[in-house]
Amino acid sequence: MKKYIMVIDEGTTGVRTMIFDRALNLKAKAYETLNLMYPHPEFVEQSPVEVYERTVSTIKKAVLAGGIDPKEIECIGISTQRVTWVPWRRSDGEPLMNMATWMDRRGIPRYKELKADKEFERRFPEMYNSIQPQHISCGLGWQMWQDENLHKMMNAGELMFGTVDTWIVYKLTRGKVFASNASNAGTTRLINNRTLNWNTEVIKYLGFTPDIFAEVKNEADDYGMLDKNILGVEIPITGVVADQQSALFAQACLTPWTVKSTNGTGSFVTFNLGDKNVEGKGPYASIVGWKLPDQVRFMAEGFLPTAGSALEWLKNEAHLIDEFGELHGIIHSVPNSGGVFFSPALNGFRAPLNDATAKAGFLGISGGVKKAHLVRSVVEAIAFANAHIIEDVGKWFQVAKPETVKISGGVAQENLLGQLIANVVGTKVEKPVSLEASAIGAAEFAGIYAGIYTLQDIPRLLTVEKIYEPDANAQKDVETYEKWKKVIERTTKWEF
Repeated sequence: MKKYIMVIDEGTTGVRTMIFDRALNLKAKAYETLNLMYPHPEFVEQSPVEVYERTVSTIKKAVLAGGIDPKEIECIGISTQRVTWVPWRRSDGEPLMNMATWMDRRGIPRYKELKADKEFERRFPEMYNSIQPQHISCGLGWQMWQDENLHKMMNAGELMFGTVDTWIVYKLTRGKVFASNASNAGTTRLINNRTLNWNTEVIKYLGFTPDIFAEVKNEADDYGMLDKNILGVEIPITGVVADQQSALFAQACLTPWTVKSTNGTGSFVTFNLGDKNVEGKGPYASIVGWKLPDQVRFMAEGFLPTAGSALEWLKNEAHLIDEFGELHGIIHSVPNSGGVFFSPALNGFRAPLNDATAKAGFLGISGGVKKAHLVRSVVEAIAFANAHIIEDVGKWFQVAKPETVKISGGVAQENLLGQLIANVVGTKVEKPVSLEASAIGAAEFAGIYAGIYTLQDIPRLLTVEKIYEPDANAQKDVETYEKWKKVIERTTKWEF
């Protein structure tokens, strides 16, 4: 009897394969790190070959670790980082460059051109208002004009292009399926939110040919069969979804203005906008949450590129912590950050400040400051950044603060994060038992197509571990937060 769902969770710093039973209890997992490369100050790359090979490796390791018969795996779901992209050759499937990750900013020159383009602003106002250097419109556009070979191959019909989900599906099916999904396609900003397909008008305006882009499917759909050579048996791939959209779904944020915050490498605060394509406001575009035969959801999102990656920096570069296991003890060895504020702009700021030139830094250091104050200020900054986005979205969309904020991701293991968000936003914060929300969502989408679950099952599959309510420190934390907002503005516009 088939009784398992396999999930491939392809993140920025690593890929993991998890195997769940139908009740979404984790039965086996395997993880391998992915290398990030910085060949230029504005470039952040990954090897597409490494991504695929380590994906296959974790698939095999997870099956072995759990002692699971691959024949008992009913379906496969895939959750991926977004925006990360790679072109490859149509004739043999060979990648033509390293992947440009979502942190990559090679598109800054093209971004500046588009922001100065009045015709672009007139014809595509929502895209104009929300565009960032990291978007494919900028990154791929810049790369095309730098690499004459890519341009020639595109014009000759020999170029295939995809975000990381498209690449993984293409490789896992031995090139039989060339497909993306509404959530990943939507995040590129190259999709038409009315048709939920590629916006050929904007694609052509930007200088691309539509044939380089993959078919756009539902998140719960037929994505072909896993290559039999991997596990000795074909397994249907029935769910593919962008990681933050997947987390929103898994945390049962299914109705308008429900909110989740995923705090992994970055912090992603996402708001369900309902089934109507609500026009974006300010820096917050309306993007596709998910598309199913009986439900379409749009969402608005603000995010901080630096969350867990700031803690990685504390450990690997600043050497302020030796192991992540000691983080809790360090930050709770002091009652506050001692007047120190951290600007978490290691990769610039997105919403609300939207400044790619911003730089990170500690401010307010005096002779009495200890290591613990610096470390605590980093965790505080991640929580404050969450609150900042929630506050700003509320102003732009004229909505009240949410009744509940649902948090997940590795950084959410530290209770200070949830408590500070509750105190500063003034609302309840829920942390689920499983912090792997993006993986759970992928399992649910795969299971929906496979007939294991229905939409009505999703809320009951969520189990809450801890609820944070505003406590006695709330007013003091609000005051610190207001000071932090003023401090971080000093680290913006970092150009001389």
